[in-house]
Amino acid sequence: MAAVPALSLPAAALADEVLDRCVDANTHAQALHREGRLVEARQELMRCADPSCPRLVRDDCTQLLDDLDRAQPTIVFDVKDDAGHDLTEVKVQIDGRPFTDLLNGVALIADPGAHVFTFEAAGRRPATQQVVVREGEKNRRESVVLKNLGSSVPAGGGAPAPNRSASTPRGSSEGSAIQKVGALVAGGLGVAALALGGALAALAKSKSDDANAFCPDVRCSNGHALNMNREALTLGNAATVAVVSGAAGVVAGAVLWLTARSSSSQSGVAVVLSGNAVGVRGTW
Repeated sequence: MAAVPALSLPAAALADEVLDRCVDANTHAQALHREGRLVEARQELMRCADPSCPRLVRDDCTQLLDDLDRAQPTIVFDVKDDAGHDLTEVKVQIDGRPFTDLLNGVALIADPGAHVFTFEAAGRRPATQQVVVREGEKNRRESVVLKNLGSSVPAGGGAPAPNRSASTPRGSSEGSAIQKVGALVAGGLGVAALALGGALAALAKSKSDDANAFCPDVRCSNGHALNMNREALTLGNAATVAVVSGAAGVVAGAVLWLTARSSSSQSGVAVVLSGNAVGVRGTW
């Protein structure tokens, strides 16, 4: 009779060990589910749903598996080559970890969240694609193109980069319009300066004529006449500056207007002032 308790001790210890393992798997699975790690949670629930676990724990894990199936997102990758043919032998990584080596149209499970998928196939350029997988999303389809190694088009199916050096009609026409506005402004200011110069010159001549009327002699000592002569000289100098500036503005406006064009060819124009002379230097 004394041998019976001795034989039942190992069986009881084994039962306790199984119970602990099943309960731990159940608890761990629920924590993983809350963290969004559904793939790992599924593995734990499969352990506690095993027939070796007590029925109470097993039933709870089975129910949790059903809930996880509804929340588990799935994704289908449609990978093609340059010609649009399906590729199946493709190594896929998720966030740098192996994901699958075969794409046969079957939906793959993934944890919800933002992931970076990398696709590699023999003789093809690898491609990378970022995908936000949402909880409960089923059979999401993502298309990927793997280019030939000799293709000049970047991997991933992107269009060739535009030629930055090529001129664009829109940009050049906008530049031409701005240049024409500048030409009108420069020309308008030039005309205004010429008009001011003419008025100052007329006023200077009038002052000079009045001074000569008061004192026609070169060695005149009349104070009023001398003041008028000084005013005439000052007005004459101002008229000269205004005329030269006005002429420069008109010439610059004309050059800007004539050289404004829709092409993006480079041109350089400079107005040179030297004394009373006005010149234009440039290339167009």
